Amino acid sequence: MDKPYDTTEREEGQRVLESYANPILKDARACPFCSGKTLALTDWADIMLVGKPTWRVYCASCGTLGPMSNTKQSAVNYWNQKFDARLLMNLESG
Repeated sequence: MDKPYDTTEREEGQRVLESYANPILKDARACPFCSGKTLALTDWADIMLVGKPTWRVYCASCGTLGPMSNTKQSAVNYWNQKFDARLLMNLESG
């Protein structure tokens, strides 16, 4: 008989699933590096850096992390700006 998951493993699994299903991600563009569309919002407890939890968009396809932000929505906005900057660099070099 398999050992049942303990509560912390279940909670962590649920948290990961929710990070990929966050409705705010509907506004996020595909990854600027690999064009991946499997994105998640991750919370980072960067207490040493900013003194409070922060949010980032994460691309599951290539591992790219977007800029840190204090809110989920601004993390998506920053991710989209990163996309715009990458596109602009490609247009200027090509």
